[in-house]
Amino acid sequence: MKNKISRNDICYCGSNTKYKKCCYNKDNDLKKQSIVINRKNWKSIIDNHMEKVWRFDLHDKLHELGSNYLDNKSESYWDEIYSVCDEIIENILKHKVEIYNFLEDNKKRSYDNIKGSFQQFILLPYLMYGNKHIKHFEEYSRFISQFNFPSKLEKDEEEDNDVVLFRCMDEEEYYYLKNGGLNVSLSYTSNPSIPVSFQYISTLLDLNKKNIIVGCVYNSKDIIYSVDEGTLSGEGEKIVRIGSQPKIIEHLIEIGKDELVEEFGEDILNFLPLKPNEISNGYNYIDSLMTKGFKWNGIKTERSNQYKGNRSNTHLTYENNVSSFIHNLFTITKEN
Repeated sequence: MKNKISRNDICYCGSNTKYKKCCYNKDNDLKKQSIVINRKNWKSIIDNHMEKVWRFDLHDKLHELGSNYLDNKSESYWDEIYSVCDEIIENILKHKVEIYNFLEDNKKRSYDNIKGSFQQFILLPYLMYGNKHIKHFEEYSRFISQFNFPSKLEKDEEEDNDVVLFRCMDEEEYYYLKNGGLNVSLSYTSNPSIPVSFQYISTLLDLNKKNIIVGCVYNSKDIIYSVDEGTLSGEGEKIVRIGSQPKIIEHLIEIGKDELVEEFGEDILNFLPLKPNEISNGYNYIDSLMTKGFKWNGIKTERSNQYKGNRSNTHLTYENNVSSFIHNLFTITKEN
């Protein structure tokens, strides 16, 4: 699908009609076709033993649940997704040596297919679950970090390059990295507008915690996978190897309880904190709040979870800080 867009939003193609009446069916047909082709090619290069290792039944269940990703916002729905992801991740970790060797051994034989299968079978449970809430987060993140599927640009470049990335993180992670610590999270983005969608997560879980959006510079060799390569989704998600170290990390904006109240009103505090499955990897937290009785009359945006209030000074400050950060990097690069 080209973007995380709901059925009732205006279609991305520019037709000015609702997505469900325009490109929705075409996108779903293409999605189903790609899964069938991928599965067919995948099964053609595995033996019976590896087929049992992969537990296709669990992956089929996850894809079935994922087909309702935009429309289903109930807590029980996310509980079921998390349960299936837990099973998949535990099964992969149980057979991690076999799976790693199999993928690496078959890279040269069928690189594109192995790369696509890595996203479908290894990365997808992580992406749908959501970062640090995964039951076996540290072990699974280290497992993913063993692989390397660079983008076409990164693969063609002989020299190392600097890559500018952004991430919304909690204070603990920020100060750890700022003081010379190594990367502890896989998900970053090259699109500075994306972290804004996750700007309240730490505070929604604990009102005493703040969220910090940072700009970073990593070596291109530290990026093991570009999730959006070959798509028009625009999220620019990059999987950065655990244990790598940013060359630069800059504090762009800090967001907490005060900013949350500024955008959503004082009443929101009566419905917090939320649980991880009510935030749904940063999606649908407003729906969870409204289920509890929170009244909100904001405008829903193209990202299925987000409700848009008035543009606050915080948002304007962040945009200005991003511009300054990128400008300063460009100036430094030009001088060197």
